[in-house]
Amino acid sequence: MIRVIRRYDFSAAHVLARPDWSPERNRTVYGKCANPAGHGHNYRIEIAIEGELDPKTGRMLPEGQLDDAVRRRVLRELDGRFLNRDVPAFRATVPTAENIAPKQLRRIRRRRGAGLSRIEEIVAELLQELGEDPRREGLLRTPGRVARSFEFFTQGYRLDPQKILNDAVFEESYNEMVIVKDIDFFSLCEHHMLPFFGRAHVAYVPNGRIVGLSKLARLVEMYSRRLQVQERLTNEIAHVIEKVLQPRGVAVILEAQHLCMMMRGVQKQNSYAISSAMLGEFESNAKTRDEFVQLLRRSASEGRPSPFGSGRLGLASSAPAVHARARPWSASKSLNEQRIVARSCFLTESLKSRSVRDENRAAAIYSRSAPPPKGSLGTIGVRAEPFFCTKVLTRCVGEFSGSVGTVAALRG
Repeated sequence: MIRVIRRYDFSAAHVLARPDWSPERNRTVYGKCANPAGHGHNYRIEIAIEGELDPKTGRMLPEGQLDDAVRRRVLRELDGRFLNRDVPAFRATVPTAENIAPKQLRRIRRRRGAGLSRIEEIVAELLQELGEDPRREGLLRTPGRVARSFEFFTQGYRLDPQKILNDAVFEESYNEMVIVKDIDFFSLCEHHMLPFFGRAHVAYVPNGRIVGLSKLARLVEMYSRRLQVQERLTNEIAHVIEKVLQPRGVAVILEAQHLCMMMRGVQKQNSYAISSAMLGEFESNAKTRDEFVQLLRRSASEGRPSPFGSGRLGLASSAPAVHARARPWSASKSLNEQRIVARSCFLTESLKSRSVRDENRAAAIYSRSAPPPKGSLGTIGVRAEPFFCTKVLTRCVGEFSGSVGTVAALRG
């Protein structure tokens, strides 16, 4: 059995105080850390892991695996944060050093228990079966990357659709059709675990209740972040809207390209699939269904781009053939497109200027010749690298007073 101990440093601020205690009692128990304006510390966290030595590599775990896990699951949450406000776990718990250590230990163990490390092992074995060496430089961290990718691709399994919708359902007398169209989505085909992607169009006819428009896009995102087939994805979106809102009708149309047809098998690069689900008035009333299709068709005829060419859903058949002849850039772009390009250039220059201002501001805060502004972070961080100042410290300036705290060693 081998034991490995790694140490990691981070900086954070906190207020140590119980809301049900008097200020005098908080100061007696927590000292200067009970300052209601905030108080900064440099922390050191030690993480010890035990396991068997791999006879092939001479290591207990691949190089960088633990560092990546700690950086992703611990430091990203704590470093440069005001713990009471920025970290949900400490909004109801006093963020003492003694509380930080066990909470982070449980966080790492919980993620390991979810099977993430097992996925990494499977990916490493897969690389070996393919004839690759998972220990070579380019593949050394690939198992971890793939595991995190699939964790993101399948995050829809861990979301509740009713919670997504119920937070934004409102009583409203509006009774005409509501459409949210051209919702981009990406999903994984459950047959080959290859992506399929495209756009979704969602409509419903309210029956006394409406929902926030962004929630419809979130529903599409939630169900697409699972192993799916397009037909089931279409039905799931439609039926959950019907269940929660109980509208007079729901319509969902999905159009997608499938890499399992494009990069393998029949290898048809220009094929795309269209699926629809019509419920309530959209199924029983031909006029309602036609209105939905006509509204989709209208935006296409006004020159909005189609991701799959002019044949997509038949929506672009009446659009002018602007691509038939070459024209100067300014003439070939619509007015909206030109505005977007101009605004992008303006924003780019603005961000450059703001970045310079932020760097100057950070340098002034950390300059020994200039005292820190009142109410700023002050000298909370011993580290003064430019990236630390510009990315973390300038974001927090003015939010709490600063002071240098002691280094706490946290043992899991």
